[in-house]
Amino acid sequence: MIRYLKSEVTEVVGEAGSQVVLPCMCEAAQCDPAAITWNKESKGTVWRKQSSGLQYWGSNWFNRENSRVQCPHSKFGKGDYSLEINGLTKDDAGLYTCKVEIKGHSTDKRIMLRIIEASVFPSTPMWGDNVSLRCSVTPWREDAVVYWTLNRQSFTPKAGRAVEVKASDKMAGTWTCSVHTSSNEWRASVELSVAGESLTAEGTTMLSCQLSDPSEVTSYEWVHVSYDINGTESVGPVQYGQTVPVKEDFGEWTCRYFGTNGLLGNVTTQVHLMAGLSGEKSSGVSSNTGTVIGLSFLLVILLLILAQMYKNHRRRRRILQYPALETIVHTISNEREEREKDRVKK
Repeated sequence: MIRYLKSEVTEVVGEAGSQVVLPCMCEAAQCDPAAITWNKESKGTVWRKQSSGLQYWGSNWFNRENSRVQCPHSKFGKGDYSLEINGLTKDDAGLYTCKVEIKGHSTDKRIMLRIIEASVFPSTPMWGDNVSLRCSVTPWREDAVVYWTLNRQSFTPKAGRAVEVKASDKMAGTWTCSVHTSSNEWRASVELSVAGESLTAEGTTMLSCQLSDPSEVTSYEWVHVSYDINGTESVGPVQYGQTVPVKEDFGEWTCRYFGTNGLLGNVTTQVHLMAGLSGEKSSGVSSNTGTVIGLSFLLVILLLILAQMYKNHRRRRRILQYPALETIVHTISNEREEREKDRVKK
């Protein structure tokens, strides 16, 4: 008959993407050999080891390339069967049970794993964009209170799971949410980088590559990427400097930043057409003015042509009237002559 001894729930918090260790210590005088089974509530077996030494992984936790969970062999002799989980995700959160079986005795260790994560959306905003910062703990604790800091300075208003800000160089940096409970404090951080643009009076767009920690950066370069109607990508031109002006080439720009050992990273942004529209506005006005002048000139020429055609028409009508008048006079003269001849005959 196996006797089960249950313990209180131990709370462990890990940041998303990091590694966490779920503790499971054998408290018996002789722990080896022992049969160990790790289970997750509603997910089944995570990992287990028989007293013979054979180990098994659950199908949801193991792949041939890399296993995200393990129990280090080197610690078995000390009765340490703690479970290591790498690359934490929200799905890993929940209640875990470690069952230790030694010579008919079984002890359960229960661990509640909570995942804390700080996130920012959009990931690379433009200057002036609305930015949402979120702090989540899965599963959430009802007594938790969240406070925010920016670059280790308190942010006001600092309470709340969500923070809304306007993207600018002042808002760039490391945002940390601190979750306070009655007995613990947990923290998670996220980087906010602003790839900004601002319009000058001349309509030029200024691109600025703002990084939270530029201490290792030695140089910057901006690369313009464009696409033709077939979707073919072309790269160029390249501008150098943290802040560069753009007058004509809108669309996708990538800021590459370099250190002493080469490329450190890049940030891609879409440049809006606001500057282009403002630049085209004045040229459009001048173009419209030229069009109006040209049409007016053509209209004057057309009126002159019509006037000349009318004059020619009137002149033709006058010329045609004279032959008609001459015919009438000639006819009257003939009639008179004939009358006189008739009188002479009589």
